[in-house]
Amino acid sequence: MNRFFTIFIILIFWNNYLLHSESELIQRTVWNNPSPGYLFLAPMDNSLAVYDNSGYKAFSKSFGFLNQGFMDFKMHPNGKLSAYDLLSPKFIVLDSNFNVLDTAGAIGYTTDFHDFLILPNGNYLVIAEADVYIDMRQYVPNGHPNARVNDFILQEINPSTKQVVWQWNAIDHFSVLDATEDIDLQDSYIRPFHINSVEMLSDGNLLISCRHMDEIIKINKQTGEIIWRMGGSKSRNNQFTFVNDTIDNFFGFSHQHDPRELPNGNILLFDNGNLRRNPFSRAVEYSIDEANRRATKVWEYRGPNNIISDAGGSVQRLPNGNTLIGWSGSFSEGGHNYLLSEVTPTGEIALELLSNSGTYRALRFIFKSDPVTLSVNSAGQYNFVNSTYNTNTTFVLNSISGTGKVTIEKHRYPPYNLNQGGPCSVLPYRWVITKQGINSLGGYLYFNLSGLSGFNDPRELKVYFRSAEGFGSFTELNTTFNSQANRLETSFAGIGEYCIGTAGIGVPVPVSPSNNEINVSLSPKFI
Repeated sequence: MNRFFTIFIILIFWNNYLLHSESELIQRTVWNNPSPGYLFLAPMDNSLAVYDNSGYKAFSKSFGFLNQGFMDFKMHPNGKLSAYDLLSPKFIVLDSNFNVLDTAGAIGYTTDFHDFLILPNGNYLVIAEADVYIDMRQYVPNGHPNARVNDFILQEINPSTKQVVWQWNAIDHFSVLDATEDIDLQDSYIRPFHINSVEMLSDGNLLISCRHMDEIIKINKQTGEIIWRMGGSKSRNNQFTFVNDTIDNFFGFSHQHDPRELPNGNILLFDNGNLRRNPFSRAVEYSIDEANRRATKVWEYRGPNNIISDAGGSVQRLPNGNTLIGWSGSFSEGGHNYLLSEVTPTGEIALELLSNSGTYRALRFIFKSDPVTLSVNSAGQYNFVNSTYNTNTTFVLNSISGTGKVTIEKHRYPPYNLNQGGPCSVLPYRWVITKQGINSLGGYLYFNLSGLSGFNDPRELKVYFRSAEGFGSFTELNTTFNSQANRLETSFAGIGEYCIGTAGIGVPVPVSPSNNEINVSLSPKFI
């Protein structure tokens, strides 16, 4: 009994360490007007969490110390969340509070962790795996007579009936000989395909990535037939001519991850670059001419010092045009791994996070915050509110250099890492202001107090500012309370983080017993 109790306590302690130290393991090296929204990471913790642009764990939920971790954590267009649960092993579907709504797994096969979609019709699309046995002597000299070959399957599943409504098997369309040169076809266990992503395209067809074939493949969703195959120099079945994308006599990509269709029809993917003579990893965008089978590179971004991510990786084009790149924890100098980079179209780094652990994907979604982006090109009054979000702010712009956009994002919790010199008490909100394409701004900020909570006397409130989200000390700004408009008014201090608080401790207000209460119970009342 004592031994069991000791092990139990150790497990609880380790679980507690994981839950409370994860945010401290992330180091931010660049913050330069990043996009709004939270970061969905899955660093093999036993909790699900979303992080802000400081690497701070903003929202999380533990699933117990017996859980082995999660992968492919993301938000779907319908607002639901999902993650691959290594303990199940299946995908779990969750609401915005991390409550499990459903599980999604392959029918009759092992559920693969690489990708999961909730389709527009509400059905689930999962990737599955199964092994088949092949006499490889018919394909290669000294082949294994009973080789175990890893097959991949796509299944569309009705979540209500848990019935398969569509299925596609890789081995029905590919040959084991399609694998790239680094796959040993004489081995007793062969993984020739390795599907690591699936995407529903705007025309209703599917795009898959086969890492061990160095190919992305478009599949007719109705018939299951292959429409085209695109791959780099080491692909054995490439049908495309690559334009503007030959480096050291190597064209295209290798051992790629996460190809995604952009609104303009281009394809963006993470090129791991494993089979290059001088490997490096990158995000790369191609303009696709399907009729003439031409793929033209129109944009790319390589990591610092041409780092290489051997496995994993993700890429996501954000609404403001920036690109979020997940490096899957590629090693860097200083004992940390490159976790993610957000870069502008011109390659300027907007955000960079390092960590001593990796993540299969790094994705950004608008989640439990109120971001509003407005085009700003002249002086005037700009109310940062729209049909979906209300930031409770107005920007009265007096001067501007350049033209572009301003984003104000209201977060529904107070800032952390306040440091000395900041407010004594803080309202449960914080605001982050960023800009794109604008050199400088000048004017006033109004904070509308309607709908905000956490204060008694608005005349005691002050606005505070620091120039980088999550870092540095807050400075008190000269603040005026406009009683007629019920708002706080202050000068715009610059791009960065704002909060509202008080400079001193307020007068204590008794909670129990209430004022003028009679017949008070002698039993203690705990709060």
